[in-house]
Amino acid sequence: MLLVASCNGFVRALNKTTGALTWFYDSGQDGSGGAQFHGNPVVTKETVFIGSDRSPQYGGAYLYAFENHTGKLRWKHAVGAGTWSDILQDGPNLFLVSAEDELLSLDTTTGRENWRIASGVSNDDFLVTSSPALSHGRVFFGGMNGTVYAVDDNSWRVIWKHDLGLQASTALAVLGDSVYLGTIANRPRPYVVQGTVLPGEEGKLHGFRLSDGRELWTEEVGGVIRGVGNDQSTLYVGTLKGVIFAYPSAIH
Repeated sequence: MLLVASCNGFVRALNKTTGALTWFYDSGQDGSGGAQFHGNPVVTKETVFIGSDRSPQYGGAYLYAFENHTGKLRWKHAVGAGTWSDILQDGPNLFLVSAEDELLSLDTTTGRENWRIASGVSNDDFLVTSSPALSHGRVFFGGMNGTVYAVDDNSWRVIWKHDLGLQASTALAVLGDSVYLGTIANRPRPYVVQGTVLPGEEGKLHGFRLSDGRELWTEEVGGVIRGVGNDQSTLYVGTLKGVIFAYPSAIH
């Protein structure tokens, strides 16, 4: 199955071999006009979990759970103005960051909310929030208040938090024993990549130790960090100036 979710409010599942439409869902039935879909979903053998975003004045947005093969709606959970973040799964729990800059945990079977942690930022300007990251039973969350949180994914206890002084500009990512993210003044835009947290501060990339949040190193990149990715051996950093940096995973 190939899943396509778009800004016209439709989620479509296509046959990978033929391109034929298998099923679709129109989010327009959940409010005035269709919602939009920006974050990456979680797709399992049985279920597709995907989050939408739409202004509350037009009906708000939801995290949806669809039956994988038929598109049948198993449940939907109202998430205010929605989410731009990637959806993450760890066992029976889902994790996302809402447009209100809250880290949420939901039950995969019922959609029931387990817990939420708010940064305290109202996000009245409707700026794009971060995606979280998962590693070793912890959820890492870069708030718009400039603080990175490490949260126990079951008890939702805050294990540590680190004040960056600037809002995150990338998703969080975990690589090895470090958490990475990028920051930028007055413009949050975080990313998550396979368990590493990445922030940047006006041309700097930061690396934090997973266990306690201690800053291990910083790296000058000479531009606003727009995105971060990695494979098993290399960390990739893209900037708004169009320059891409590649670092070995064992930097510093």
